[in-house]
Amino acid sequence: MAIDVYLRIPNDPNYVSNFVEVEDEVSNFVQRIEMILTTTPGEVLGSPDFGVNLEGYLWNPYVTSGSIKNDIMTQIRRYCEYNQGNIPFSIQVNFVTGEIVDGIIIDITIDGRKVLGISAIPDPNVQISLNA
Repeated sequence: MAIDVYLRIPNDPNYVSNFVEVEDEVSNFVQRIEMILTTTPGEVLGSPDFGVNLEGYLWNPYVTSGSIKNDIMTQIRRYCEYNQGNIPFSIQVNFVTGEIVDGIIIDITIDGRKVLGISAIPDPNVQISLNA
């Protein structure tokens, strides 16, 4: 069983106080996926390829939901190595049309239950918003 540091912050909708470690395999897996999705490549010293540039996808007219999903899957295979297929999950990527600009919604499902939803919208005050 993997043990990881609890990384959720108080304004996270899934935050639980008084946790220091996460021992549950599914929780560790979800936490790692969340880190991948909220990190831009180049932000982690020693691992310049870690992360997915969600905001960059918003400004690329040639990107598809399939290419975003493929990039996320590549990151999960590379940085969530301890999963090795033990946790059945799926990723759904959708573009949403906004009044001024479009956005991207990414839903992560484990065993048919949505465990993480992330929306990327170009907002100068909020880079990526987490919704679960």
